[in-house]
Amino acid sequence: MTHENVLWSQDEALFSAMEKQDLSASAKHFFEEMKAKMLDENAPWPETLIWEHDNSDQLYLLRQGYDEFMLGKGTSREEWQNTEIHTMTLSEALSTNLKTAHLLNRDITFLEWLQEYDFSCVRYDHRNDGNAIS
Repeated sequence: MTHENVLWSQDEALFSAMEKQDLSASAKHFFEEMKAKMLDENAPWPETLIWEHDNSDQLYLLRQGYDEFMLGKGTSREEWQNTEIHTMTLSEALSTNLKTAHLLNRDITFLEWLQEYDFSCVRYDHRNDGNAIS
C-alpha cells in the first residue's frame, strides 16, 4: 500500500518495537492511530491530540503536517510561548523528559506520563481548523 508520507527511521523503530510489546488496549490504540495519522493524514493546521484542559498537569500535544509535534504546558499564550517544545518525530516527543524540559517537577518522560493516564487524554478526532475528523 502506498502512503502519503514516509516515516522517519526513529518512528519506524518506535512503531516496530511497540508492535512487539504487550500493551494495554488504549496504548495499542494510540500507537495504531498515530501511525495511521503520520502515514496518511496531513494536518495543515495543528491537530490537538492532547488538550491542556483535559489533564491536571495542563500538558498539551499538537501535531503539524504528518510528523511534527509541539509539546507544552499551560492555558495562556504566555505559558505556551515559554514552554513549547517542537520535535520532528513522535519518538522524540515521547522520550522528552518532562522535568528537564521544565514542563513538570517530576522526572518522567512524556511516554511514561501518557501511560499514567492510560492514554485517556488523547483525542483522535479534532483539528484546530474546527472540523472533526470523520
